[in-house]
Amino acid sequence: MTLFFIQLLKQIAWVPVLAKPPHPLVPWTDAQSEVACPAEVRPREDLWLLSTFMRILDADVASPELRRDLGWEESGDRMLIAAQLVKLTQIPGVAQLPDLQAQLNGPLLRIYASLQAAVGTEAFADIQGLLVGVPWVWLGDDFAAAEAVAFTCALNARPMLCAVPAELYAYGRLLRALGVRDAFAGPDYVRALAHMARTHAA
Repeated sequence: MTLFFIQLLKQIAWVPVLAKPPHPLVPWTDAQSEVACPAEVRPREDLWLLSTFMRILDADVASPELRRDLGWEESGDRMLIAAQLVKLTQIPGVAQLPDLQAQLNGPLLRIYASLQAAVGTEAFADIQGLLVGVPWVWLGDDFAAAEAVAFTCALNARPMLCAVPAELYAYGRLLRALGVRDAFAGPDYVRALAHMARTHAA
């Protein structure tokens, strides 16, 4: 396809998209139309990465050439992916929903991979700002704040002190850039033990 024709195709609303969320807890856009411009659409595998901000393709596209021409082989907008991560942390009751936890494991690793690619770029400061105060670190069954997580944790004191899961070691640059420490300090353990004492005394 010629470049002009490709650009034209990207701006015309002709691609079938999901009008309703395929999972009851996936964050979702307010748009309800059943077709959209390719530039506003992501393939189904990006459902949990961008469902709040982009339309999700209601079709399977196997052609690498078509996916490339329509922009679906490129990474999604990383600021939108970071904003989607914030939305995912706001899903209520994740810790009590094992089926949802299983659904989130793969997409969250893809989210971290995408955000790690932004470390060291000008855009990363905006991503940092977006995640300030957000419990964005996935522990496999729930989210935790960066200050409550470290790569080395000598005391099992969740939710106050949590160890980085092995699955997240590959994203160490991202975790450290966003405030996850290599190890907790003495005062952290003192606070955690005091909290545990108060909890058990109550």
